Amino acid sequence: MHKVYYFLSSLSVSDRTLDAESNSLNCFMRGIKLFLTDKENRFVPNDNSTPLEWFSFMQHHGVRTRLLDTTCSPWIAAFFASVDISDTKEENGITKKRCIWAFPSKIIDAKNITFLGIKADDVDKAVYDYYQKNLGEINSPIIGYTFLEQLHERAFHQQSAFLYSMTSMFSFSRLLAKYYADDETRLEKLIFHFSDRNEFAKAIEYLRIMNITYSSLFPGIDGYGKEVSLYQDYFDKLQ
Repeated sequence: MHKVYYFLSSLSVSDRTLDAESNSLNCFMRGIKLFLTDKENRFVPNDNSTPLEWFSFMQHHGVRTRLLDTTCSPWIAAFFASVDISDTKEENGITKKRCIWAFPSKIIDAKNITFLGIKADDVDKAVYDYYQKNLGEINSPIIGYTFLEQLHERAFHQQSAFLYSMTSMFSFSRLLAKYYADDETRLEKLIFHFSDRNEFAKAIEYLRIMNITYSSLFPGIDGYGKEVSLYQDYFDKLQ
């Protein structure tokens, strides 16, 4: 039997949860200045920022939103797929399988141009601009994505992109079938595992040599703490 994978944002989409999302945005915008250092203040969205830019910043600081966090870098994706310390339980001497998914954006665009009936001199720009509109005013049963116009620090270092459902009617996972339903428009899935804990540690070390670490992806004391915790567990496995 094939294992079923679901793509879940931290906040499932419904009319009720979208009200919660809007309330969270208002609360976050009202109180965020109380908790910022001078350095952090440079990267906070401002009054001209879109809800998407605020949601991405909020999600990187622990607030649940509809956004599904992705990256444009396969190496950064490999890092996040590998390093979860709580997910390294060994089964029969083999670490748990890891998985990386690739979402070709050109397939999303092509399908949405047809779904929405977009006609323009530059249809790619027109459909991308549609994704960036205020999510509270749009209720289209499609998937949108953004690379953000104004990057905050973590999004910059993680080469972030975000996918999301643009409707309260259907979840992101349910909408996927509209886009990747046949061999010509399929998702790409890479499954890998480490033969033992020593191999796992070597992979983390190779990524560190490429400067893909918690410290580089989460600049600041929080990222450094995560990195120290990771190497406490695995540095002694290197041979």
